[in-house]
Amino acid sequence: MIRPTTGVPEYWHEQDLFAAAAMGEPIILNQFTGVVDKNGREIYEDDIVAATNFSGNPYFTATIKFEKGEFITFIEGNQCHHSLGSWIIPLEVIGNVYEDNS
Repeated sequence: MIRPTTGVPEYWHEQDLFAAAAMGEPIILNQFTGVVDKNGREIYEDDIVAATNFSGNPYFTATIKFEKGEFITFIEGNQCHHSLGSWIIPLEVIGNVYEDNS
């Protein structure tokens, strides 16, 4: 299945992709990381995730990237990145790089 950046349904089958492309809708394909967030939502490449510390306070916001054969959380501002699977605190998908999250 394919997840489009816009429109409904959230997941498209191959025939939906061809129909959308024929109508000129931009389609961007993202890879599923194999990880789900704290709400059970699948985390994809280019998703934006937020984390809270164990006290429930905001900890960081990061973009999911695929680099050097692994998915990483790229934390904006401090140029820091860690393997997606290395976090013990729960992550939550709050959007993706293709949507306006302001």
